[in-house]
Amino acid sequence: MSEALSRLRALLLPMRTANEDASAAALDQALARLHVNSDDFFAWHSLNVGLWQEGKPAPLPLRKIVKTVLEGADPINGARLALKYFDLHTKLMTAHAMSHEEARSFLTNAFLIADLATVDLLSAAQIARLLSEGREGSLFSRQSVGSLLLALRCGCALEETKVKALFDKDRVNELSFFADAGLEAAAEIVNDTAMRLGNRAPLAAYLLTLARFTPYLQILHFQCVIAEFYDHATTDVYEFNPRSKLGKWIFDQYPLGKGNPFLNNLKSVEVLAQSWVRAKKSKERPGAHVLLGVLQGLQEMRFAGRRELAKAIRLWLHRVIRLSKEQAVSIPAALSADQHSRINAWVATGNTVTCGVVEQRIVDAVSTSLHLKGDFRIRGRGDSVNTTNISRKKMGDCDFQNSDDLIIHAYESHGGTLTDIYVDEHIRTLEKVIGLRKDELEGVADISKWKLNVIFIAHNFSLKHRGTVTVGGLNVSFDFIDFSVFLSRAPSSIDWGTYLIAPLNERRTANEVREKFLAAANAVN
Repeated sequence: MSEALSRLRALLLPMRTANEDASAAALDQALARLHVNSDDFFAWHSLNVGLWQEGKPAPLPLRKIVKTVLEGADPINGARLALKYFDLHTKLMTAHAMSHEEARSFLTNAFLIADLATVDLLSAAQIARLLSEGREGSLFSRQSVGSLLLALRCGCALEETKVKALFDKDRVNELSFFADAGLEAAAEIVNDTAMRLGNRAPLAAYLLTLARFTPYLQILHFQCVIAEFYDHATTDVYEFNPRSKLGKWIFDQYPLGKGNPFLNNLKSVEVLAQSWVRAKKSKERPGAHVLLGVLQGLQEMRFAGRRELAKAIRLWLHRVIRLSKEQAVSIPAALSADQHSRINAWVATGNTVTCGVVEQRIVDAVSTSLHLKGDFRIRGRGDSVNTTNISRKKMGDCDFQNSDDLIIHAYESHGGTLTDIYVDEHIRTLEKVIGLRKDELEGVADISKWKLNVIFIAHNFSLKHRGTVTVGGLNVSFDFIDFSVFLSRAPSSIDWGTYLIAPLNERRTANEVREKFLAAANAVN
């Protein structure tokens, strides 16, 4: 190591490695302007730093040297730090209980902390958590890191326009993500998302418990909004000012919420932990326990996965808001023959743009009418559109199993154009479902004796030819039928009331779906 670098590093200032040589040269030039001989540097350093360590104001020569080095080390963050270096040092000692040496050591991380905030979008709490890993008595806290970021103008904050735009986007996406799922089915969809992202918490059970605790739902929503914009330690609850007007705006979207849930439930709490749960009243403890579980599970994830799961949770929270606010539009229990004719024409013509809800209920009704004769065990009929086949062990949106004939008829509804990608994904999940049902089927006959016919119903098809395949030992054939043809095969005795209208009138189905259905039924030609 050159003597110039030794002099530079003795200052214990933050440094960009690539700029060390240039900064060392700039230091020697600054020392020359102060008439300090390079051979006398360490004596000069001992004198000036010694006076500073003894509680006296940092000598002006030392301030000039620090300014020169920092500005050369990093033109942006170094220049900003140079203006406040000594004030920050004092604040770290007075406000954060650091010794003189600890404060200097902390400041050596300034550029790293700035990069983590501006490049990697880590919050102060997450930076503190990262830098404290494996260190006892760490200097890094959300507050100390936040003080530095504030001085460098790198602090994290939620922007009102972005948060409100996200809220509106989530409100729109909630319908397509959950379609006609009720709270329980929607929670299972979130749970499936969590499992796919590596989160093993029993999230469905957690969310359904939280549904009884509106303030905890509001807290969770706020923390999940942060997760969209920043890599944040989600159990840290106050970095993003939840008592602000923006926080109040989010909380006011909940019709049953009163007051600020952070002020009412997290007063004097910095980080959620089991001690907070234990301090709650017994009737509030179940909600507090699962809120902590959800936030801890999110915190343990990497940023990309956490952001995706937080999005799914926010969409579920929007479903809670929808179901608590929405006054249901009702479809008459019985439609006229003309209305049924118009509905059939609407479904046959093209995608109803109801997130597949109307199409699936039509398939439920028609497929049921096609299997009235014979002893069929039925799975999936009436399930929400986005219920996974694996979770319900079904081989299509609904399937009809006849043990006498050793055949299963599975129906898959698809609004719009059906492509190979959709079919290939169905075959992939089908293998898992067959594995789950194999023991049941082989209780009747060997799996090779059974046949599965998957009937895809769509408006258009863009497919390669498909013959019979073997999946998990089961012989599988495929039929591809246009909705217009499928409806033409329906007998006149269909129970539309039970399998179409009643499910559409359930609270889980969004008003937008019923409104489109009624508009089609009452359309004037």
